[in-house]
Amino acid sequence: MRFFVFLLISILSTSVFAGDTENNIIIGKKHVIHSKILNEDRTILINLPQSYKQNHKHSRYPVLYFLDGEKFFHSFTGTVQQLSSDATPHIPEMIVVGIKSQQRVRDSSPTHSLLGPS
Repeated sequence: MRFFVFLLISILSTSVFAGDTENNIIIGKKHVIHSKILNEDRTILINLPQSYKQNHKHSRYPVLYFLDGEKFFHSFTGTVQQLSSDATPHIPEMIVVGIKSQQRVRDSSPTHSLLGPS
């Protein structure tokens, strides 16, 4: 009986919130771009500062790029928002760009060593 009640509540809450886009929290947008150098599509996740809509024509924003975007996007966007929105901000508002890794070792490691083979 408890399982049935839990299942019913889960189904009802999912159906209630599934169509409610007005109350969703959207942290960023996902874009797919083609890299001619890598000859593959790359997925990037972008978060714009809250003031971007009002100020983007007159302001410049630093951009924070990082790899492993699928893993760290929420952490980085939350940290940037927290540190830039305090009464005395520690960092400026910035655009956050997470690059999803295709092949993590290849994407995160240098391809050539200046020292040569050991």
